[in-house]
Amino acid sequence: MIKDLNELCTEIEKCRKSLIYFAKTYCRITNGKGNCVPPTITKEFKYFAELDKNTILDMNDIHNKGVTTFMAIKTLHALLFNTKPTKIAAIFQTREFILEFSNVMKTIIHNLPEFLIKWFDFISINRITMLNGNFIMLCIPTIKIEEQNINTLFITNQKPNNLYDELWQTVNAMYLDKKITIFGIGQNLKQTVCPNIPKIQ
Repeated sequence: MIKDLNELCTEIEKCRKSLIYFAKTYCRITNGKGNCVPPTITKEFKYFAELDKNTILDMNDIHNKGVTTFMAIKTLHALLFNTKPTKIAAIFQTREFILEFSNVMKTIIHNLPEFLIKWFDFISINRITMLNGNFIMLCIPTIKIEEQNINTLFITNQKPNNLYDELWQTVNAMYLDKKITIFGIGQNLKQTVCPNIPKIQ
């Protein structure tokens, strides 16, 4: 329980400086029994938390490694605590994946304390908007990201598909012009998205 303004400012600064602190202290997800619990802070989670530049994580079995939870928490942390404007597009292969990711984010948001949840302006399946103007939009690959004022892109494992060709060409152009920061997780992304982005295994 936050008792005064000084304690509030201290908590906000702790969260801003440490995604792990924010996750352990204030984030809750639904476990297999339907209970809201803190996320498990795995070694992968700790490793992901340190990444803040263009990165492709070359890994499979992303659901079992808690990547959906990690991406949701990292996204919300950016929306709440980034000092620069944060306009995020999260690209998923299907609308079912969008719904899954959206449900994780909503669970986390609805369990945040009042001093954090009050910054959320609009929440739907496809979009979350903050009072400070930051937003995340959840999309399938047909989105025209160059028309959406995006500066951050989250993408997960994609199967090679002609549908992605135009999107990836746009992503490459924006990346090379330094107009976008990219976080990618999945084995196929190195070949299908931006071959110039560092790949970490």
